[in-house]
Amino acid sequence: MSNKTLVVLIGIAIVLMMTLFILNYVQVVETKSTEKHIELNDINGMEVYHTNVPYTLNLKQQVGVANYFNEATPFEPSAATEMRTPTIIEKIVIYRFENLPPVEITPVYYHHDNLVFSAPEWQGTGLLMDNSNGKLKNLLSQTFDR
Repeated sequence: MSNKTLVVLIGIAIVLMMTLFILNYVQVVETKSTEKHIELNDINGMEVYHTNVPYTLNLKQQVGVANYFNEATPFEPSAATEMRTPTIIEKIVIYRFENLPPVEITPVYYHHDNLVFSAPEWQGTGLLMDNSNGKLKNLLSQTFDR
């Protein structure tokens, strides 16, 4: 092999390696990390409304609810209604520091014991669903008198 052929092959190999590097780098940059809906340090207080009566959550309950909401994912409702159970909570209000407006969360129903809810500030007109497998449902049921 002549020197010219060797230089061309090395040049092609370098260009291909750079192309692969750039393609992989673009995928890493475009991948979104899990975005928190609300930071724990932003929470001033939280209320759960049951039969139009607000019930204030203690700090442990607030942290638990916020963590479950931060793990919530977008939800596309299906036509199947057999796994839906109604929720007895009318709304959840998260009050924030620094003159930020409160976040109002409207529970829609439970799907496989996971809360499907509307939070326009976080998801626009779409729905979100918690992924706690009933843990959020249990936590919320302990926040008000029966």
